[in-house]
Amino acid sequence: MIVFNNEGAAGASFILTTMTAAEGVTNAATAEIGGTAITVMQELLHPERGVNNSLTAKAMLISVETASVNMTLDGSTPTVASGTDLGHELSAGQSYVIRGENNVRNFKVINKVASNGAVVKGTIFY
Repeated sequence: MIVFNNEGAAGASFILTTMTAAEGVTNAATAEIGGTAITVMQELLHPERGVNNSLTAKAMLISVETASVNMTLDGSTPTVASGTDLGHELSAGQSYVIRGENNVRNFKVINKVASNGAVVKGTIFY
C-alpha cells in the first residue's frame, strides 16, 4: 500500500473522457469535477481559488476505467497503436501513481486505438 504522507493531501478528483487526441494537465483539455466541466490546467495544477488555493501538484493517482490508453510523462505526445504507438500502455483496471510536479505537468494520455471509448480518472495530491 502506498501512503502519500510526504506527497501532499488529496485534492479534487477528475475524469478525462474521449481522448481521441492526446490530453493532459498542461493543455486545454477539459475534465469533470462533480459533473462540472473544468479546464484541467487552471483548476488542478495551480488552483487559484477554492480549498487548494496557491498549492502545487506533487503527485497524481490515475486509474484507467475503460479501454487501454498510452501515457507519456516527458511532454511528448502519445500516439495510437495504428500510428507510432508511443507511450506506456495502461489497460482498463490499472492504476498508476505519478510523482513530481514536472511529471504531473507533463502527463499526457490518449486512447490506445483510434476511438473515443477511454475513460481515465485521477486525483491530484498537493
